Amino acid sequence: MDVSTLMAPTAGTSAASTTEAASSLFRWSKDTFLKILVAQLSHPDPFSPPKPETIISEMSNLALLEQMMRLTSSLDSFSRWLELGQGASLVGKRVTVEADGSAVTGTVEKVRLEDGKIRLVIDGREYPLAAVKEVW
Repeated sequence: MDVSTLMAPTAGTSAASTTEAASSLFRWSKDTFLKILVAQLSHPDPFSPPKPETIISEMSNLALLEQMMRLTSSLDSFSRWLELGQGASLVGKRVTVEADGSAVTGTVEKVRLEDGKIRLVIDGREYPLAAVKEVW
């Protein structure tokens, strides 16, 4: 069995964000784990067959990995909703944001969600939520 194919990341993995990178790592680990498990079960060593406890342990690891993937996905979704709520709570409020090294003060007109990022619209210009330095 060619191990290099097992170690290559799956197509479509992206490191665009920490979340996506972690998600793709879990996906890669699951796929790799399954390939190795199938290879072990398909070609057992006749002089050292796998013990039932080992197979059960590996299956438990797979189930745990699946649960971690679901938890990560749920936390990502929760985090997006939390950020959106934080941004929405600023609508109509006066804030100071840091932009290009200078402070800009104005009233938040609306909140936009663009490419998974929360953006505040202040005096017609967009600023990232993370740029907020003060809320009045």
